[in-house]
Parts: sequence; structure tokens; C-alpha cells
Amino acid sequence: MNSLHDAGVKRVLHRNFSAGGAQRDGITLFNMLAQHPGTAHFVAGKLCRRLVGDNVSAALVQSVATSFQANWQAPDQIATAVSQILLSTEFKTTWGNKMKRPAASAVGAFRALIGDFTPMPDSNNALYTPTEEFLGRLQSAGQRLFYWPAPNGYPDNQTAWSSTGALGMTMRLLPRLLEMHQTESYNNAYPFLIDVQGQTLAALADPATRTASNIVGYWCDRILGFRPEPTHTVALDFLRQEAAANDPLDHVTDNTDGGAQHTGVWHLNPPNTLSKHYTIARLRVTIGLILCSPEFLRR
Repeated sequence: MNSLHDAGVKRVLHRNFSAGGAQRDGITLFNMLAQHPGTAHFVAGKLCRRLVGDNVSAALVQSVATSFQANWQAPDQIATAVSQILLSTEFKTTWGNKMKRPAASAVGAFRALIGDFTPMPDSNNALYTPTEEFLGRLQSAGQRLFYWPAPNGYPDNQTAWSSTGALGMTMRLLPRLLEMHQTESYNNAYPFLIDVQGQTLAALADPATRTASNIVGYWCDRILGFRPEPTHTVALDFLRQEAAANDPLDHVTDNTDGGAQHTGVWHLNPPNTLSKHYTIARLRVTIGLILCSPEFLRR
């Protein structure tokens, strides 16, 4: 192994390495870097910006850096630093100051909606798979996986992801997750990756309880953990249309012309009956509105 390493004289970080050290020099150098105060400050800054906000205080960064450097040989060094950040007042009082990156938004949506999706290699060029569509839309939002050219990783600040391009494509990605099918993304014959209709019917088993108020409240609680305004009211008004908030809606009856369409039925006559029009599809769009809300995109 030593034959694979440089055995000459070296000078790194104001330290001279005599000839013949080979691999031992490398270990020594890594130890120097691991305990260097610059390393501690750099890592502490990254952790604080990730967990607290883009404009974290210098005092918190320095405090975490000091602890990180002091524990440079401890097996729980990173865990100790993270714990210190999570217990800080800044962490507890700055929720919502960060913005999720596109990938984090998508993963969060799958988790909240119990999506059934495992990315698979494309082995069939004849089909447009959900993996192909998902990765393509993620790339359009500016975060193609493992593609950032520099070793510092994708930016972790709000400015990088709040442009009209990145944010706009993220808002196209999130509602589309509710429309993608297993095996072949646009083929209605396959199940959805996320069956929000089935989950809604199961959560509100009594048809009389399937009101716009109950449905939107249920999904706000599931996705956001609370019912923020105006997000709650906007989603509620879209789902109910002209119906009252407490009127039951039919999310069972479907158009079966050519097989289940997963849309509900066309219903524009008589006038002012939009609450009965394409109710199943409108349920998915309603949940998509919640996914595009500021409350979901913040962290």
C-alpha cells in the first residue's frame, strides 16, 4: 500500500513532511484537517444554515464550531453538534425561514401522502415510466440528482430555489405526483403512485361526512399539521365550488367509458352544479394546491 503513496518531501498547512512517510503522512494530514478550527467552523456553518436559516447568527455558529472541534475524535461528534443546534433558541424560533429544495419537496409529498414509488432503472424504452417522468421534472426544477458539478453540493439557501424558473417547475412537479401512474406514467390502466381517493374514502368512511370542510381539513392536517389561512379557505372553496362547505360530495361515482377514468363524471347541466363536476379529479387538484402552498414549501 505504501508504494501507492507519494514518499517525497511535502509541506502542507505550514507543516513539513519528511521523505518516506507515504501512507502515514496521509493519516497525519487527515488528523490535522479533522482538528483544524477552520474545518469545525465550516462544518458548523453548513449545519446551522441547513437546520436554522440562511442568516444564522455568528454566535451560534461559533458555539457549535467550538464543540465540534473539541469533540473531533468522538464517535458522536456530528450528533453532538446537531443536538446543540436543535436545542438552541434560534432553531426553536425560526421555523419557516428556510425553503425546501425541489427534491425535498417531492420526497415530503410522497411521505405525507403515503406514495408507492420506488425509482427503477429504465429498462424499457417503449414505456414512459414514472421514474423517467419524476427525474425529468426534478431536473427541470433545477435539481437533477447527483449532478451538481462542484463538490460543495446543491445550494442550500432560499435565493437559489425561489426564482420563477425553479419555483415554477417545482409547483408543476408537486401536483403532477398525484397524477402519475405505476409502470407507465400516463397510462390510466395502472394504479396511481398516490391513491388519495382511496385514502380519503377510508378516512371518511361515512359518505355523509365527505364534505369539503372535512376533506380539506383532513388533508391540511395530514400534509401541513395545521390549517393555515388563506391556504385552507382557498382549497376549501375550490373543492366545494357552489356547494356549502358541509354538503357531502360524491367522490365515488366515476366515468367508466373505456374503463375507470378516475375523474368523476361530467356535470355542467343544469348550471351552477360544478360541485358535482369531475369530483375525483378535483380532489387530486385540491391536494395539489395544498402541496403548492407557502406552508408546505417552507421548513
